[in-house]
Amino acid sequence: MERKSKVKELMGNTVLFTISSIGTKIISFLFIPLYTAVLSTKEYGMADYIISLSLIIVPIITLNIKDAVLRFAFDESLQRDKVLSTGLGIILCGHFFLIVIIVSLKMFRFISKDNIFLLWVVLLCFISALNEIFTMYLKACEQVRTIVVGGLAGAVASAISNIVFLLIFHFGFNGYLISYTLGLGISLIIFCCFGKKFRISNPIADIRLLESMVKFSSPLIVNALAWWINNLSDRFFIIMFCGAAVNGVYSIAYKIPVILSTIQAIFYNAWSVSAIKEFDKDDTDGFIGKVYDNYSAVSVFVATVILALDIPLARLMYAKDFFDAYKYVPFLIFGTVFNGLALFEGCLFTAAKKTKEVSKTTIIGAIINTGLNIVLIPRYSAYGAAIATAAGYFFIWLIRTISLKRIITMTIYWGKQIAIYLFLAVQVILLFLNAYIWQWIPIIAIIYLIRHNIVSVAKSLLVKVYDNNKI
Repeated sequence: MERKSKVKELMGNTVLFTISSIGTKIISFLFIPLYTAVLSTKEYGMADYIISLSLIIVPIITLNIKDAVLRFAFDESLQRDKVLSTGLGIILCGHFFLIVIIVSLKMFRFISKDNIFLLWVVLLCFISALNEIFTMYLKACEQVRTIVVGGLAGAVASAISNIVFLLIFHFGFNGYLISYTLGLGISLIIFCCFGKKFRISNPIADIRLLESMVKFSSPLIVNALAWWINNLSDRFFIIMFCGAAVNGVYSIAYKIPVILSTIQAIFYNAWSVSAIKEFDKDDTDGFIGKVYDNYSAVSVFVATVILALDIPLARLMYAKDFFDAYKYVPFLIFGTVFNGLALFEGCLFTAAKKTKEVSKTTIIGAIINTGLNIVLIPRYSAYGAAIATAAGYFFIWLIRTISLKRIITMTIYWGKQIAIYLFLAVQVILLFLNAYIWQWIPIIAIIYLIRHNIVSVAKSLLVKVYDNNKI
């Protein structure tokens, strides 16, 4: 495929995922007042706990097989139906063992949770795992539109059922989880009915395929858990050393970096397809290097704009004592930039089937993050947590960048890349020192260095949107 065609396809998928992400985010945001008005803090907290717990359990019991389904379904020498069947077989086995473990622990009274709680955990694990595996399968089949439609339909179904079960029937905690599960279920039904037709075969019929997929995906279990540590360990240590009140302010600070991470997530969904499909260890046409260059530029540009608007955004979003959360945003934004770049590179490791390297780098980042949390939080409170988070993500990116040179040769102008990262770091430091007026120097320098990248990306997106409107 020519480079222009590759860029066009990547931009097309990015536009589609943008539509899906914006739609679901808006629906989710609009229903926050409903949840807080109808549910008690205990009910909402318990529901959120169950959902979070299921998201942690799924990669463990399924051996993170969803990533193997995406990667192996792109292999032209394999039958996609067999790849999907193998993935489904592992999901069923994993949930069987989950049920056996829960029942055994319950019988011997090692866990005291009631049956409804445990039932919800099992159900959400199962429906989430199925939703993930079919999403990956459809990505491999290049049916992004089906994924987008399914995601939007699920969000709308969840919203309508929330009104019914929370406002009309007053089901409370159970109503919220029913709506969440129904949303995932509707998406899954659309994936199965309108996606590429498939036939389920015996998952153990091809032992070699099973072994290859498990060997590929199993290292990513540790990777998933390490990312979880990177994302949440700081809050745990803040509660331990500083108390819940400080953690409340620090947690709110994440609301602003979410703007950047959402944009990164949109691109990541599209890139995870292109990275595998167009992987070339020599990067002959320069496509991968150019995409990295542009993605890095856009990430830094959005980051520097958000940092410049940090206090106005804080005044708009934070009330009363929560306003102090703006102080922690600069370091969290810096970390978010390198988190996104590390995820970009992770797709290339996955494309090359080097998943052990992905896990190793994430573990190192988690160790650095945890160590710095223990050292810095007792002395610098939430500032220490923000610095630890930024450092953890930075070192994951740095180690992956060095390791990636053994896997792929990319043409990247590292002089410019390092310069914009340094200027971003200078802006963060200036904000930390309350030297707000001086931040315009690194902002202007960054914009000057990446001006061609921003224009290039804007043109590509506008052309793709125009083409879609013509259709």
